Formats: sequence, C-alpha cells, structure tokens
Amino acid sequence: MSSQTGTPGAAGATFLILAQLFTKLFTFVSNQLLVGSISPEVMGVVAVMEFYVSFVLFFSRESERLTIQRATGSSKGTVQQKIVNFAYIPLLISVPLCIAGYLAVKDTAVLNTSFLLEYRPLAIGLVVVSILLELAVEPLYALTQYELNFKVRSSIESTAVFAKCLLTFVGVTLGKYYSVQNPSGMAVLSFLSGQLGYALVTVVGYLRHFHFRVPKSGKVRDKENKYFLDPALKKLYYTLFFQMLFKLFLTEGDKIMMGYLFDVSQQGTYAVITNYGSIIARLVFLPVEEMLRNSFTRVFSAEKPDTKAAYATMGNLLAFYVYFSILLVLGGYFNGSFLLGTLLGRSAAWRNSDLFSLFPKYILYLPFMAFNGILEAFQSSILKQSQISKYSYFMLFSTIVSSIVSVVLVNEWNYGLTGLIIANITSMTLRIAYCSRSYLVFAKEKGVNLSDVNVLTRTFWPIAYSIFAYILQVQVIGPRSSTFKDFLISGAICFSCLLVFLFNEKNAIKDQIVTTMRRSRGFQDKKTTNIDNSRVTNTKNKNIKKRMESQLPYFTIGTKAIERAVRFASTTGSLSC
Repeated sequence: MSSQTGTPGAAGATFLILAQLFTKLFTFVSNQLLVGSISPEVMGVVAVMEFYVSFVLFFSRESERLTIQRATGSSKGTVQQKIVNFAYIPLLISVPLCIAGYLAVKDTAVLNTSFLLEYRPLAIGLVVVSILLELAVEPLYALTQYELNFKVRSSIESTAVFAKCLLTFVGVTLGKYYSVQNPSGMAVLSFLSGQLGYALVTVVGYLRHFHFRVPKSGKVRDKENKYFLDPALKKLYYTLFFQMLFKLFLTEGDKIMMGYLFDVSQQGTYAVITNYGSIIARLVFLPVEEMLRNSFTRVFSAEKPDTKAAYATMGNLLAFYVYFSILLVLGGYFNGSFLLGTLLGRSAAWRNSDLFSLFPKYILYLPFMAFNGILEAFQSSILKQSQISKYSYFMLFSTIVSSIVSVVLVNEWNYGLTGLIIANITSMTLRIAYCSRSYLVFAKEKGVNLSDVNVLTRTFWPIAYSIFAYILQVQVIGPRSSTFKDFLISGAICFSCLLVFLFNEKNAIKDQIVTTMRRSRGFQDKKTTNIDNSRVTNTKNKNIKKRMESQLPYFTIGTKAIERAVRFASTTGSLSC
C-alpha cells in the first residue's frame, strides 16, 4: 500500500507546487500593484476581515479534514459515504461560528474605522456568503482529496486565485478613480468582493468536475449496524476539534494578539510583512506538508507499513529544508530590506513605517515555521488517539507561553511587532521539540536505525560552510545590503553555498537521476511490450478468422454481422459493461 500511495502523493506535490507557483506569483504581482496605492489602515482592516474568514473556515473544517484521512471500510463506496457524511459537518457548525466571530470583532476599533462604517453591513454580508459557499462544496473537496486528485484541486484553486486577484485589482482601481469621497472604503469592499469571487469559482469548479452531482449524506451499513457518523471517526473528530482550538491560537495567535496590542496601521504593516515574507514558505513548504500528511497517513495505516522508506523520505526532506532555510536566511535576512525598499520605497504611505526594519526579522521566523510544519505533518500520521489528546494539552501549554511572551515583550518591554515575531518563534520552537521527540520515539519503536538518515551528520559540513559565508557577508557588505552591488555580492555568496550543498548531495542526486531514468525506461519497455503483444494477438486472431472462414463459408456472414452490431452499439452508447 505504501507504494501505491507514494506515487500519487509525489505527483500531487508537484501539481500543488506548480499551482502554488502560478498563484503566488500572480498574487505577488497584483499585490505589488495594489499596495503602493492603499494605506496601512486599509491593509489593517483587510487583514482583520481575512482573519475572520480564516478563523471560521479553519475551525469549521480542519478537524474534519484530518479525521476523514483515517476513514476505512470494506468497500470504496463505504469509505466515500463516511467521508461525505463528515464533510457536511463544517457547513452546519459554520453558522454559529460566524455569529460568534462577528460578536467578537464588532466593537473593535478596526470595524469602527471611519471609512468602513457606511459599508460595514455590506462588508459583513460579503464575508459570510463567501464562507458559506466554500463550506458548501466541502463534500466534493473531500472526495477529491480521498482520490489524491491534486491536479483537479490545483486547477480549481489556481483559477479561483486568479479571479480573486482580478476582481480585487479592478475594484481598487475603479474605486480610486471614481469613488472620490471614500476610496478607502471601496478598497476594502474590493478585497472582500475578490474573496467572494474565489468562493464562487471554487464552487463552480468542483461542481463541474463532478458533473453537477452533489453527494448526499446517508446511513452507512457496517455489518449489523447503521449510522451516519462512524463511531471511531466521531471520537477522533471530537479530539481533533478540541486540538484545533489550540492550534488556531498558535497558527493565528499573532493576528489575535494584534487586535488587542496594536492599532490599525501596525496591523496593516504586519499584514504586508507576512504576505511578502511567507510567499516562499507557502509556495514550497505547504504543498510538501499536505503531501506528507495525506501519504504518510495511508502508509502507516497499512497492515505492513514501510516505515524505513518513510523515514528515508523524511531524512531527504529534512536535509532539503536545512539547505533551503540556510539560503532563505542568508539571502532574505541580508537583502530583504533592500528588495522591499525597491518595491515599496516610492510609496509615501509606507516610506515612514517600520516595515523595512521588521521584514528581515520575519525572515528569521520562516525556518521555524517550515520545520514545525513538516514534523507536525509526520506526527499527525503516526499518533494514536490517546497521544493526540496529550498533544492537545501540550498545545494549550504552548498557547499560554506564547501569549505571555507576546504581552510581556510588547506591553512591558516595548518591543512592538518584533516582540510578536519572537513570541511566534517561541511557540514554533516548543512544537518542534515535541514533534521531534515523537519522531525519535516512533523510530525506536519500529526498529528504524536513524544513523542511516542522520540529518545533522549529513549536513554538518554545509552548515559549517554557511557559518563561514555568514561571517564573510558581514565583513564584506555589513549587516544589510544597501546597494545593488551589495545585493550582487550577497547573491554570489549564496550561490557558493548552493554549490556546496549540491556537492554534498552529489551521490543522492546521482542515485535519484539513475532511478528516474530506470523507471522511465522500464515504463517505455513495458509499453512497447504491451504494443507488441497486442500486435501478436491481433495477428493470431486474423489467422484464426481466415482459417474458420475457409472452413465455414457462412461464418463470414455471421462474423461481419456481429462486428456491425458491436460497432453500432458502441457508437450509440448502448453497449454497457
């Protein structure tokens, strides 16, 4: 089973990465055109609205999506019915969540901003409709995920993001030139209209893929029992739902704290930092995490899981993350302010903000986010239900620690947004430590020798060279790049690190190339063999037919009559399997 699931998972990661590449680059270009023409206050309001959407969507469907990955049954139809039944839960619980979310933010300074007051009812309406539309199509999404059909999902999401960016850009541009009295209010509505466009395209895309057939919920018959929700999955769902409460505060905790610790302008600044800073992380890391979560869950739920192969895959990915993180820090930390200043420096609205000094600090947070994501994806596929409960309590502990660090650094020590970034790094470090322990303990239980996939030993010399490269950059260009010449020097140093990484992994790269070529050659040989066998079979059939026709003249008439009947039936579609 592991082998079966590995191929679509790897292909799915490719599709997702390509789709993310297109969508994020397009989003980057559209945001670049928009950010220079809107103020930090508008970005702050939009960030709160987007958090409201992500809050309801995450809390409604995340535990359901993790639960259905463990669905099993005696037949494919049984498993699909279990998945569909659970996939309708997010839509049912989204209504009270929408109401609770609105009550939580309705009296905040953001929603009472002067330029939003006259449009507030319409803005809330656009947000709620967008949420309900996305959750209404969840059963179709769940079935697509069950089939590991990432190509369809990538195509739909890419089109939806394109529609969102286009509607937002057109709306902001028109509002800027034709809404003289309140262009800021129209800009907020444009962003929300783009979110509605995203939801509509998503719904139409999945309906079109399933030929506008919506799966219905129904009772599942298991031996002598009938039920809507699988009892074992339902118990797991409750546990994960409780865990998602803490994960929400950890993943979105910075945005929650911002609403209470910072004003609208600062929230807008942080929104721009996260949009620019995490584009690489969302482009590369998230598709890999999702591929791992789906593939490893199936691998470890098999009767005889290939644990050693799974750990070998994790070793390769962890090594890649080490190399990628080094390049991200060396290139991003030294050049982030210079590049961002080139992109936004001409905008008067952002020139006097602390955006440029904060951006390099956010870059340092990205590797922590990356390693936590991949280790947590692996952990979610191996934990039993009792272990999931323990992790939920640990998430509570992490949430409390992160909140305390945020309040102390921001309110007491006046670290501002830097304090929020440090708090995020603290929470990620705690989660990495917990997941690493699970990773090591599980390997010991399964008898996996981690010395064969020791990432620290494997990357020791590349890390040592990277430290030298860091010192060299500081000596040559100083703490930050300030000119294009500095940027080129930093790029050359980063490129030298890349060469060292490739040299260190030359054997692994060579083995991968050889394996790929062998698989490709084997597939072509198999295809050629099938064609040759088909030709031989056809030749034999023709010879047999000729001999029978020579012996029985009336057989020719019967054979031709049967051929005409089959041809007619196949063209009219009446021939069934």
